[in-house]
Amino acid sequence: GRCAAWSSFRQGRRPTPAAPDGASRAESPARTWFEGGVGFAAEGGAPRVSLSVRRSPNHIKQEVKMKAKSLIVITLLAVLALLLSTAATGFAKQSAVSIANSQNVELIGSIGGTARGVAVQGNYAYVAAGENGLRVINISNKSNPTEVAHYDTPGNAYDVTVSGNYVYVADGYGGIRIIDVSNPSSPIEVGAYVRRGFARSVAIQGNYAYVAYEGEAYGENGLHIVNISNPTSPARVGFYATRGDAYGVAVAGNYAYVLSVTSDLILMRIQVIDVSDPSRPTRKSFWERAGGGVMKRTSGVAIAGNYAYFANVSLYIFNVSNPSRITYVSTYR
Repeated sequence: GRCAAWSSFRQGRRPTPAAPDGASRAESPARTWFEGGVGFAAEGGAPRVSLSVRRSPNHIKQEVKMKAKSLIVITLLAVLALLLSTAATGFAKQSAVSIANSQNVELIGSIGGTARGVAVQGNYAYVAAGENGLRVINISNKSNPTEVAHYDTPGNAYDVTVSGNYVYVADGYGGIRIIDVSNPSSPIEVGAYVRRGFARSVAIQGNYAYVAYEGEAYGENGLHIVNISNPTSPARVGFYATRGDAYGVAVAGNYAYVLSVTSDLILMRIQVIDVSDPSRPTRKSFWERAGGGVMKRTSGVAIAGNYAYFANVSLYIFNVSNPSRITYVSTYR
């Protein structure tokens, strides 16, 4: 059973600091996934899951707006292709796209429920649904998505990714749950990786899972690198201790990009970690922001071309073409 104290802690019921420079506060970050020209985003919002289509991508600027506690927005994001193809020209070109045409976004369907993260493969969306665990939603008809299965994880599902026949859920104190979805209507857990603390985010590359952990003991908070070649018996092979607890992670090539926040909410650090040897991860570069105005549990990381995007209250954009010396580009608030 889940006691009230655990529930309160997992839901983050604590005062939140004011946003920096008078910026309005985003309540939770978008967790996005792109599949076949459609963008899937789990955002803070009213307790519902919704699908939307973005038209005229050349006139749409991506904006993360977190409005309530649980929202999945499924958008036609041909603009993603624009972002990927023009990444080398920098954020300035992307930011020139007017947000005034955001009325071109059209809602095409919705399904109720809680959502904190989403991953998509084929006709199915896999949703990290907080205390409700994993939800499997058939999205073959995007105007009428339907839930086909549910798996109640032991913790609190914060993030999810999918690779092959397996879904990997960052399940808070439940660690990483590995779930066989070869039959999406009948998900079966086959393995788990659990440490002292809270698994907040997970990324998969090859035979390894990269896990952002909020640790409860020395040697636990940071990046865990887990061999998942045998999904029934995942094992940690590498670890990098971050300054503060790790809340977001993305992997591209030989590098993991990790966002961490100190427990006093004073400092946010972005770290580029060389994982070419998973057993010996080493830091290549970092950037940090001190002075408060950061939050826990609201961190997301995404990589597109030569650019990395880190979300924590604001969106921070970096040029990572040289991982040994990442360059700050801009902030969107």
